[in-house]
Amino acid sequence: MKINVDAKEFADIVACFLLDKLLYPDKVIFDNEDFNELAEIMKGKGMRSFLLNYYLGLSALTRTKYKYIKKSLTYDTDEISIIYIQD
Repeated sequence: MKINVDAKEFADIVACFLLDKLLYPDKVIFDNEDFNELAEIMKGKGMRSFLLNYYLGLSALTRTKYKYIKKSLTYDTDEISIIYIQD
């Protein structure tokens, strides 16, 4: 799958990914110990509620784009997502 995003949307997609990691730690990139440790630190600092509020404020289009690539990030599929970042 190919997704075109601009720099702002890419940052928003990263925020969505981090929220998913905090909400579903055993489903999102679970086999990377360093990333798991970072997620625990973020959770301990209260980032989950901040990221959730940020996510709820995103446009529907950005949330939809994230949902398209989410499966690739959560090991739900072998499909590869390609993200093109436009200037």
